[in-house]
Parts: sequence; structure tokens; C-alpha cells
Amino acid sequence: MINPADFMPYIDINEGLSRLMNNKKLYGRLLKSYLTQINYDDIAAKLVAGEFEPAREAIHTFKGVSANLSIAENYHLSAALEATVKQAGDYKGALAALKVSIDKTTVLLNTLITQIDAELAAV
Repeated sequence: MINPADFMPYIDINEGLSRLMNNKKLYGRLLKSYLTQINYDDIAAKLVAGEFEPAREAIHTFKGVSANLSIAENYHLSAALEATVKQAGDYKGALAALKVSIDKTTVLLNTLITQIDAELAAV
């Protein structure tokens, strides 16, 4: 049985499932897709190259997908990074914090996906 508290504050499973009318199969599929779409390296490369508008657009997209799936910590940190980039601030700290969150979230998402798949197989 999945314990949502094990994934907080990184992933709000209850909220994510409620957005999808508690469809675990769909949630699991979307989480798998999310893992393949994490574009941290692309965002970081654009920022380092001084391509701030394309970086901001990529951050904005990542923020939106994170919000839709209730991947809370990535959402909050990408929102902070987006605001920093938009204001032409020093983005390095916000970028580093997002990297830490993405790394932690990736581990948690793999665990969650395994648990969802196991629950679905048991039905």
C-alpha cells in the first residue's frame, strides 16, 4: 500500500491522484513520462550560455508539468528559478536547489511508480 507521507514534500500523491479522478494507471503513466521529460541539463546549459528567454520558457514548461502532477517541490523551486531568471537575478543558487530536488524526486518517482505498478498488478 502506498503511503503518501513517504513522498512529501516532493510529491503530493493525494493531490495528483485527485486531479486524475484517482486513476492510478494514468497517474503512473504520466509520472513515467515526466521522468523522461526532466530537462535540467538543457535548462542549465541555456542559462550558462546566456540564453535567458529560452531557459525561462523551458523552466516555465517544467513548472507547469510539475504542478499538474503535484510534484510539489519541483514546482516551487522551478517557480523560484523562473522568477529569478525573469528578473535577471543571480540564478545559480535557485538552479542548484532545483537540481537537488530533481535528483531526490527522481528516486522517489521510481519508487512510487514501482509501487503503483505492483498495486495495479495485484488487482
